[in-house]
Amino acid sequence: FIASTTYTLTSTILSLPPPIAAAISTAASCWFTLCLHEDGLSDAADGIGGGWTRKQMLTIMTDTRLGTYGSAALCLFLVTKISLVAALGEDNNTGGMAGGCLLVSHALARLSAPYLLHFYPYVEEVGPKAPRQ
Repeated sequence: FIASTTYTLTSTILSLPPPIAAAISTAASCWFTLCLHEDGLSDAADGIGGGWTRKQMLTIMTDTRLGTYGSAALCLFLVTKISLVAALGEDNNTGGMAGGCLLVSHALARLSAPYLLHFYPYVEEVGPKAPRQ
């Protein structure tokens, strides 16, 4: 909701170009979610890229520092997201669908969480990130 509203307001009311509106929208989304999703992406990339065994990967993923793989994944993700949202906003045939697409995609992404939690086991059974008993 925040991303789509921010994009729509910045592109229509402020008449900013789609790439700038997409960057502001992405920044607003990151701020509102406290970069939770971006942190998870960078942790996963660091763990998968830097670990050879499952234990090493999990240790790296729980480390609070940002590594090379996490930095690369985060930069590529943000550049790609901003570019794609801007491209949706520049589509003159549809009048710019970026705001609506952001709203629908965020809602659909949230619907995947219950499925994943139900069908996949937790990674660790003990420790600070273990499921509550």
